[in-house]
Amino acid sequence: MKHELKVKTNAGPGVLTLVQQGRKYAVIGLVLNGQAESAVFGFRAKAGATILDESSDSRQCLGITHRVQVGTTILDSTEMRAICVEDIVAALAHVQIACYNPEEI
Repeated sequence: MKHELKVKTNAGPGVLTLVQQGRKYAVIGLVLNGQAESAVFGFRAKAGATILDESSDSRQCLGITHRVQVGTTILDSTEMRAICVEDIVAALAHVQIACYNPEEI
């Protein structure tokens, strides 16, 4: 089942598209302001979120993470795991979605 979630990012509003397969949600892409291409993104953790890739290059260099856990929900930039999509929506409130252009790094 396909889910399109309206999200706020550091680059403005966007739509995060997920495809559900049981309790796994494949991240299809994040489109900002109706652009044609998907944005590259990570997360900035807020209170209540546990960073799961603390030693990654993106965490150390850019201050963003690609994998966080909020309760039993795991948010990842490629796949998310949750009991239901509502749990993902609730977990997204504990992170800031941070978009970046890898060619500018």
